[in-house]
Amino acid sequence: MPEDEVKQTFPLMRSRELSEEDKEKYMAMFYRSAYTLNMLKEIDYLKKNAEKVQKNPVPSEIPVYFFISDGKEVTGADWREILTNYVSSLDLGEYRYLDCGHYLHHAKPDLIAGEIEIFLGKIKD
Repeated sequence: MPEDEVKQTFPLMRSRELSEEDKEKYMAMFYRSAYTLNMLKEIDYLKKNAEKVQKNPVPSEIPVYFFISDGKEVTGADWREILTNYVSSLDLGEYRYLDCGHYLHHAKPDLIAGEIEIFLGKIKD
């Protein structure tokens, strides 16, 4: 994979938080685990598993907090609307929009950690 594509696909590769050695190890781990037989089987079963999930009711009593990205990497769907509608159907569901990409846990780790602590405090009572 060309270097510019790696940086686009893996935001951590643009990070200053990882050393060059860490970045090399990260990519080695990715290439080692990508496109394995298990991963390819998972892709094959994706649609079938999604159909199984749709046949069951949403477990509305389970607490869920969604951090919803801007969805720029998702094509053909209104990512935020779909996830917001799902969370709205839950008894103990909350969500927060974050203006960042798929790897939002890398972009906003402190914010997410703080929000999770607040959420857990609410559902603990």
